[in-house]
Amino acid sequence: MSKPRKDQDWVDLYEYVKREIMGYTDEKLPNFMILRLKGLNKGNFLANKKHTPMANYDFKTILYTFKLCKQDILIGLRSNNTKFTGEQHKFNYIMVIIENNINDMVIRLKNAETARIKTIDLELENQTHDSVEYKSKAKKINVELEELW
Repeated sequence: MSKPRKDQDWVDLYEYVKREIMGYTDEKLPNFMILRLKGLNKGNFLANKKHTPMANYDFKTILYTFKLCKQDILIGLRSNNTKFTGEQHKFNYIMVIIENNINDMVIRLKNAETARIKTIDLELENQTHDSVEYKSKAKKINVELEELW
């Protein structure tokens, strides 16, 4: 039995953040990190049913933003390694980078979808042309090569 698509997107995001960003292997992400990721899904700081959603970013868009910003995140983590007071502080730094770039990713995805729809709807009837093959009228014989035959 396969999981619904929305759950699979969450699992993909969770695993990517866990392994590629945080560098965990067997550990699980702490609840704070999970709440931050799910909060970003609704445009909030933390996932909380008391706050009204400020936006609606799907998990796939968040994952694409993490993939786009991975290099910036890793460079920032390396250069600020001694400044972080703990995992929570480090993850808040990561989420600031993601929050600053997620709207750009939404625009990119919308533009890509618009371009895809335009290419599907594009009519190419005027692009095809049945050309006539060139046929020479005169038979040219090279006089210098005639004696070879």
